[in-house]
Amino acid sequence: TVTATSQADASKFGQAAVTITQPASVVGITAPAAAATLSGSVTVSATLSSLAAVTGVVFAINGTTFATVPVSAITVPPAGTAATVSAQLNTVVASNGVANISVTTQGNVGTLSESVTVSNPRTVYVANATGVAGVTDGVTAKVMLNDVTSATGGVGGFNVTLNWDPTK
Repeated sequence: TVTATSQADASKFGQAAVTITQPASVVGITAPAAAATLSGSVTVSATLSSLAAVTGVVFAINGTTFATVPVSAITVPPAGTAATVSAQLNTVVASNGVANISVTTQGNVGTLSESVTVSNPRTVYVANATGVAGVTDGVTAKVMLNDVTSATGGVGGFNVTLNWDPTK
């Protein structure tokens, strides 16, 4: 509550309730660039216009949190400059294609998101092999390819040949 009194007549005054609202922290994503193509591990960086009432910063890809940074881990910048915060993103947590990266402040909620393209190479994993050491033929392996979106014969549309050399 604020009380105002007239300088000319102290008997004249008024009161009013005042609510002070801190504007939301403005978030800017500085890396990666919007529409960038990402693979592997990348750093996602953001700037915050203010740390007032901010309790942490949440980094997400396609709505799934990949890092939360508490405000105590953010260096308070000099007056008039933005705070910088970053986190590592392992892009294999997202499917290949367009993805949405977002940075949101907790407490004093401000948020920003941008679209990027995830493009990780397909990886072949040998999940199971049968055979006897020293046998040079007749070895069978089950092969799984990550992020396969169609199956049109073979393994996910791929013909796979494995050459096994028991001497290596």
